[in-house]
Amino acid sequence: MSDDWRAEMEAADRESAAAADEELKSSIERIKALTSVDHDALRPQVSDSATYDALIKEVAEATRRNESLAQIAERIGRLSNAAVDLAKQVSALIP
Repeated sequence: MSDDWRAEMEAADRESAAAADEELKSSIERIKALTSVDHDALRPQVSDSATYDALIKEVAEATRRNESLAQIAERIGRLSNAAVDLAKQVSALIP
């Protein structure tokens, strides 16, 4: 193999890796945009701020632990009936 060929292959490899990195970065940004919620924008529409704060804490913890929707629903259900109702209200406000 010639050094020129090797250099061309290494350059092609770097270009391919850079293109893949950019595509993944773009995908991650789209996913973040689809899953991000402005919690402060929801707060004025929620009358029970203590329950809302508890709800946000539980969902954040469940997300951190990568829990399933069933586990998250169970967590919310353990808070109170008001938390369940509030979760339904808040989920309806999220685009």
